[in-house]
Amino acid sequence: MSLGAGIVARVSDEYSRDRNFNFQRQAIVDAITDEPDHIIDKAYNLEADWDTEVAQRQEILAATKLKYPTIDYDREMSKWMIQSCKLGVQQYKTGRSNPKYDGALTLLPDYNANFHNYRQLASFEIEEEIIENYWQLKESIFAEDNDSNSMQKTLHDAESRIREIVQRIVQRRHRIPVFVGFAIASDVGNIIAFRGTQTQIEWWRNLQATQKDYVDPVTGKQYGRVHQGYLKIVREQISSALVEVVRQLDPTIPCYITGHSLGGAVATLSAIEIALNIPEIREQIQLYTYAALIIGDRAFAEAHSRLIPNSYRIVNLSDSVPLVPPIKIENKFTTANYAHVGQKWSFTAQFGDVLLNHVVDTYRMAIEAQQEMMQEEPFRRMM
Repeated sequence: MSLGAGIVARVSDEYSRDRNFNFQRQAIVDAITDEPDHIIDKAYNLEADWDTEVAQRQEILAATKLKYPTIDYDREMSKWMIQSCKLGVQQYKTGRSNPKYDGALTLLPDYNANFHNYRQLASFEIEEEIIENYWQLKESIFAEDNDSNSMQKTLHDAESRIREIVQRIVQRRHRIPVFVGFAIASDVGNIIAFRGTQTQIEWWRNLQATQKDYVDPVTGKQYGRVHQGYLKIVREQISSALVEVVRQLDPTIPCYITGHSLGGAVATLSAIEIALNIPEIREQIQLYTYAALIIGDRAFAEAHSRLIPNSYRIVNLSDSVPLVPPIKIENKFTTANYAHVGQKWSFTAQFGDVLLNHVVDTYRMAIEAQQEMMQEEPFRRMM
């Protein structure tokens, strides 16, 4: 490590420790200066609020009415769907490591005989945001010094100056195109697949819960509210290319749409986008999602269910990601409710780690072993 970098690291660590200590100290001061009676009142209020919060969430679940599928969940097709999700991950990683890669599935490690009867129609791309953090030093830290014995003074002066600018961190942002999914077609069915979360920015986007009206792209009718981040991805970067591809498909054979994690959210929105833009293919849509995050409110879930009843949501009961965002959110930034779509099928695979419980390979192993079982949502009345 260079001399300057070493000083920066040390000062940055000290700054972080001081800041955290100040936060903790203020929290302790707030706690010990509170009157005892006030603390007791807070505790009782929190307990009362807890019961109310639980009741409100149960009410949202009970009031969400989804249409029962008209086609049975197909275990064999589910195996193909989760394999497609895995190919989506490999397509993304291959594209990131090889700028000349054109998205061809035949070049991927897990491409196998199951897909030989399919022809690839398209690869879908989105722009991935890259954030680079760097220190912005507008002038040289180390001035020339003719005194060879003044190293200690130089170090002291340099450290002092870095302390003055330690918060001057600049984020350089730029975007690059990356693969998010693909469409393949055959004489017996078509598959549209979207890969799961792969970057920290995408994880951050998953945790954002601000909602926006979901408006029919054809009629302008509103179908509830949905996660703003997912809607932006689909409407601004995927929908037009997706609709163009789907118009080429045979509307008399099944159209399978699938996705894992973030891809499950994208697949859910893509399915309704297709149904509204191309009504003649609506009855052929079958949606299989894995570890999908919740993307819309109760009104959206019910509208989605009416338009796409043959929707199946497969979850690992040890995976916490499909519980994001919470059913009810109410704070100074937003007020929203969220409800899942699709008939729930579940299994349990516990590896003692949030990421391991969530990754596509965990779901793939369970689906191939046919461990998933149909599970009615508690408090939910199916139509």
